[in-house]
This record gives sequence, C-alpha cells and structure tokens, in this order.
Amino acid sequence: MKYILNFKLLFIAALLVFVSCDSKDDDTSFLDDRAAVSYFAPASSGTLLVEEGASRFYDVKVGVSEAKPFSRTYTIMTDPTSEAVEGVDYTLATTNFEIPANAIVGSFRLASGDYESSTLSGKTVKFTLVEVEQSQVLENRSSFTLTVIRFCPIPADYMVGDYQIQDLVGTVGPGNGTSNFAPGVVTISADASDPTLRTFASPVLPAFNSEVETVNLFLSCGNFGMSDVDPGLSCNAGGAPPLYIFSADPDNVPTYDLSDDSSFTITYTEDPNGSCGGPYPASYLLTKL
Repeated sequence: MKYILNFKLLFIAALLVFVSCDSKDDDTSFLDDRAAVSYFAPASSGTLLVEEGASRFYDVKVGVSEAKPFSRTYTIMTDPTSEAVEGVDYTLATTNFEIPANAIVGSFRLASGDYESSTLSGKTVKFTLVEVEQSQVLENRSSFTLTVIRFCPIPADYMVGDYQIQDLVGTVGPGNGTSNFAPGVVTISADASDPTLRTFASPVLPAFNSEVETVNLFLSCGNFGMSDVDPGLSCNAGGAPPLYIFSADPDNVPTYDLSDDSSFTITYTEDPNGSCGGPYPASYLLTKL
C-alpha cells in the first residue's frame, strides 16, 4: 500500500471553505413563509424488540414546528415493500393519530408480535408521514423505518467494564507497522434504552488516524452484530471513494455465552469496499480486566 489518507479531515476542510463562501444558504430557509412543518422526530429509525412471553412497545413520534390551541390529526401509510407484517410481526396499539392541543409532538405505538415469527436479523417496516393538519410535511423527514427483531434478555452488567483489546487477525494495520485496533484498555458500556447494545471507543489504525472511533456491538440471542466502523481513511488519491471501513462478516458471526463474559473474539470484515486491496477477514480479542 502506497498511502492512506484521512478523508474526514479533507471533507471538513472543504466544508469550512464552502460555508465561509456563502453562509446565507443555511438550512433554515425551508421555514420561510410556512405556518408549520411536520416530520418524524427525533430520529428516522428505531428497533422493536420481540421477547418470548413478554410484551414490548415502541412509540414513533411525529413532531410539528409550532403548537396550536387545538388537536391535529395526522395520517401515516405503511410502505408495501415492508418485510414485517402487521398482525404477525407487530400490531398497531394506537387508534387515535393526533398531536394534542398545545403540543408539538404526538406519537403512535407499536406492540411486539409473534415471537416464533421473529428473526435474529430482524424485519423492517417503513412508515410514511402523509399529512398533518395545518402543516406541511418535510419530505426528507417523512419516512420512519422500524426494525422488528428477536430479543433474548441480557443481564445489565453483562459485558460491561474495562477490557483489554488486541488484534488477532489484521491486514492493513499490521502490514504497515501498526494495528487495526490500538492495543490497550477500552471501557465497554451498556445502553439503558437498548439492552442489546454494548459500546466502546478505540483508536483505529492509529499510525494514520488521530481520531477515536465508536464501536457498537449488538447482542442477539447468542450472536454478535457490529455496526460499521469508519475511520475516514482511503488508499485512493484525494481520499476518493471507496473508503476503508470495518463491517460485520455475515459468513463468520461471532458468538457469546451469557454464563461467561471474561473474553470475546469479535470477527469482522476489514476493507469490504476494496479501498486498500480488501476485503480481508479480521478479528480482535476483548479480555475482561
């Protein structure tokens, strides 16, 4: 490999130049001449957990930019390409679709469906916000995707605390006299709002990148999932795509046992986009201190 470039720094520098050249083109212009706008808030996606023998719920929030002294109804539509089926994978537990008077947020509730129908990979259902009384729906905030996924209870203190991290298998980092994940101690934390999530921060390719990246691990009934890790690097001139990232390896899924959280081997795919000659099979070890 001849070089690896920090694409995030190049992008930020270009963005600063752009903003300084024309700061009047801000993102608030869409509010001009509108009494109120409406949208899904505060996010565009969420997760509904399906637990055997238990009911779980998810509230999808609909927001407006301005409160009114009366309630306003809103209309949603289910995208026909959705994988999850209403009445099987989830149920609509709401019959009244409205934003209350003097409020800027309303919500509709979904309840978990049949456990046997649920899957570890999850099924998605996509909702479209069609109309809200006396407001205009923002097109770029009009869609919400909910993932309905099987959930096995996890103790709140499982896989939490300080762990030693070290590469087991790596290509680009070790091949350049460094590491994929910087060896050292990371602190793994749980998320009270998502019992499946474990998070830690670690330098990635420290010889080329000064940033500390967030790594999200998802515990799903004995299997680990890992969200993409993007250090903002590329082996292409000018930081051009494709970018160098880490991603989950669907053919080699790491596993865990709730009776033991002393160590974990996390397998992943290094450089799946082929920026630096990949994809390469890779892994790292987490050992509890």
